[in-house]
Amino acid sequence: MHRIGRVSLCLFAAVCLGGTALAEDAATPQQQVARLLGQGLDRSHERLRAKYVFLPFALVLRKGGEVEQYGGHSGDELDAATPDTLDVDPAKLLADLQQRVAREAKSPGDVVAVGFFLDTEVKLPNGRDSEAIEAELEHQSGFCETVFEPYGHVDGQDLAYGAQITTKRTGAVFPCK
Repeated sequence: MHRIGRVSLCLFAAVCLGGTALAEDAATPQQQVARLLGQGLDRSHERLRAKYVFLPFALVLRKGGEVEQYGGHSGDELDAATPDTLDVDPAKLLADLQQRVAREAKSPGDVVAVGFFLDTEVKLPNGRDSEAIEAELEHQSGFCETVFEPYGHVDGQDLAYGAQITTKRTGAVFPCK
């Protein structure tokens, strides 16, 4: 391979490898939050299909584009850090996750957005109650929202998801506008 060809190939590889971070830097707050929402809903759907329930978990988006999950144990196994995982209070677990992520966001300063996901209930526009996945989403820019995705069991096993319901929220990690 010619010297020019190798240099071009190296530049092409550098652009491709760095493309994720560049794309993440160019993404709007809404796009970054939408990315967390999509990943969180996918993980929630997987747990619901497997166990019909899930414990709260958090997704943290970092400046480089990396997404980390905190919590979200299945509820059917013991966690070494908290041996009482089977009897954990979901509200307490969510509060602990929010505190942990808030501390994490303050220390290194590379947290861009967070999402907290939990299995809850929501009142539908028709006034009926429904089980739902709740996604509490926050971005360092002040963009914050809560998204509920109602779901129900069809024929006792299959899951069906309803239209998402979006509301404003106050922040647990970032101040919301």
